[in-house]
Amino acid sequence: MKIKSLITILLPLTLSCATPSQETKPLVEEYPATYVPQIKTHRDLLRAELMKELTSLKNKKIDEDKYVPKNIETLTKKNFNNNVLENKLPVIVEFSIDGCRYCDKVKPDFDEICGKYKAEMKCYEINVTDANLINAKYKLEYFPTFGFFNKGTSLKKHWFDGAASKRLLEKSIKDFLDDVKKKK
Repeated sequence: MKIKSLITILLPLTLSCATPSQETKPLVEEYPATYVPQIKTHRDLLRAELMKELTSLKNKKIDEDKYVPKNIETLTKKNFNNNVLENKLPVIVEFSIDGCRYCDKVKPDFDEICGKYKAEMKCYEINVTDANLINAKYKLEYFPTFGFFNKGTSLKKHWFDGAASKRLLEKSIKDFLDDVKKKK
C-alpha cells in the first residue's frame, strides 16, 4: 500500500523535473547497474533513487500494522511451566510461529474474547519457533494451535488448530470453561 502511494507521488515528480542538461556523472558510481542500466540524465538519476528507495522499503520489515494484544501475555520456553502448568486458573495458549498470517489474523479476536473472560481464565501466546521442546512435547503441526490447560493438565479434546472465526473461538472457550466448572 505504501509503496504504491510512493510511486504515484514520486514518479510524476521524477518525470517533470528531469532535464537532460544537468550533469550526473559523479553520481553514477553510487547506483549499481541493477537499478538503472545507464544513468545519462537527471531523470535517470531520479528513477535510480526511486528504485533504490522502493527496494529498501520492500526489504524493510514494517511492524506498524502489527496488532498488540491487551489481554494476552507472551510466554517463553523459560516461563511456560510456571505460567501454564502450575497455574490454578484454566489456561488457554495460542501456539504460533514466525510469519504466520493466520496467527496474526485471529489474534485480535482471541484478545477480545480473553478480555471478556479474564476473571475466569488466563490467556497466553507463545512463539514456538525458538521453543522446540514445547513444539515436540505437544506435537504441534499446524498454526495457530489453541491449547487448553486446567491445573497443569492438557485437555486435548478442546484443542484445535487453524484460523478460526471469532464465533467458533468463543464457543470453544465457553465449552472449555463449562467443562472445567463441571469438574470442580
